[in-house]
Amino acid sequence: MRNGSFVAVGRVLTALALCAVGSSSVSATTINLYDSFGTPPPIGAPPGTFGHETLTLNESSWHVGSLGGPNPTVSQFLSVLDTLSQVQLTTDGDPQIFFDNVDFAGLALSTFDGCSSDGWAHTGCNALYGVGSPLGAAEMELDAFAPSKFLGSKLQAYGGLFALDIGQNAFDVAATFGAIVLTGIDSEPCTLNSSPSSGPVPNCGSSPVPESSSLLMLGFGLAVLCVRWWKDARPTGQVEAL
Repeated sequence: MRNGSFVAVGRVLTALALCAVGSSSVSATTINLYDSFGTPPPIGAPPGTFGHETLTLNESSWHVGSLGGPNPTVSQFLSVLDTLSQVQLTTDGDPQIFFDNVDFAGLALSTFDGCSSDGWAHTGCNALYGVGSPLGAAEMELDAFAPSKFLGSKLQAYGGLFALDIGQNAFDVAATFGAIVLTGIDSEPCTLNSSPSSGPVPNCGSSPVPESSSLLMLGFGLAVLCVRWWKDARPTGQVEAL
């Protein structure tokens, strides 16, 4: 390969690598989407009394940053669904909350049968309460975090329901609010494409170039430039090997 070719290839690869690094550092922004579920059955209800809650998974029902924040755009909501890194249940913290049959639009389900937390972090379990048979429910105070089966791409859930059964200790302090928080990346150009048979179909573009790939491209470009420098630095009279 001639010296001029080395220079051209090195410049092109370096420019591509720098663009990739820039796009991955600028476009990836983590956002939280909030929606509230109704308060559990009132204090004094018979132990094991649960209410059934459903939340619609679309941009009109959720809020960016807090329960009082603006609604996300269609692209933001779809991007979060496609890149879910955390699903959190939260309440005001005083009451002991029980939840059961957490269903992410049929794509992930926790029934807590017997006495199993099913991987939910910051929860205990209760084999005496629950909805369905066998009995079993998760117990939480403050926050609970979903296991990995609720994470990753859940684009197919768009327009479906996030459902759960929820109750509270009959002798505790009444809960005043509850919320579900979806955490993901606001980075992808997502749209709803129409389908005559199935209606709106969510579609997201390519994710940002991972940092490791960007660094690999940058390293390759620099290696080409180093070869070019070595060829120019050789004593004159040597026969060019390439």
